[in-house]
Amino acid sequence: VQVEPVITKATEVNFENGDQIGLTMAKVNGTEAYASNACLTFDGNVFSGDLVWYADAYSQADVYAYYPYSSEGAPAIYAAVADQTEGIAQADLMAAVKKGVLPTPNAVTMVFKHLMTKIVVNIDNVSGATVEVVELNGTPVSGEVDYENLAVAAAAETIAVKAYEATAGQVWKAIIVPGTVKMELAVSLSNGKKITQPLAEMTLKSGGQYTVNVR
Repeated sequence: VQVEPVITKATEVNFENGDQIGLTMAKVNGTEAYASNACLTFDGNVFSGDLVWYADAYSQADVYAYYPYSSEGAPAIYAAVADQTEGIAQADLMAAVKKGVLPTPNAVTMVFKHLMTKIVVNIDNVSGATVEVVELNGTPVSGEVDYENLAVAAAAETIAVKAYEATAGQVWKAIIVPGTVKMELAVSLSNGKKITQPLAEMTLKSGGQYTVNVR
């Protein structure tokens, strides 16, 4: 079994060599699972592994995939990553679904959707001090994931997420759970000051990228 990935609504443009997805293949109109959380690895073109097609060439299956792979399976509840200062990849969650797939010698093309939301904070710093920490307060602590419809329902409880400094002194990024939020931006400076600014309530969509410009 091979999967050719297509990414839409991308917050990152491509998969990289060595990336792994979990793949589940469920028999159409039945309870049989041909595969459950099989691990497939990206080689630059397709995802593949040890999984082979089922014997019945005329039996359709619904195929579900998610990234990044976990030995525990696709998370039913996505827990937000509070500290993203080392990078945003750990906070990503993507998924794809394709219905009625027959065994084929060709790679199955699947469209992967980013289920989380990306926030980009651009800072024009004229304070004379160095920006040390950028936080987004009031982001959902978790989200219930619907893989059938590639949707996420955010929890009411919120946390603060520390953003990743993508471009030194200029750009910070964070991956958060989508939903209707009323966030507060908090910037900690090297002179000991912490500047906060409430943001207007907004509805963040899965796969969306939103930019906040700050001076």
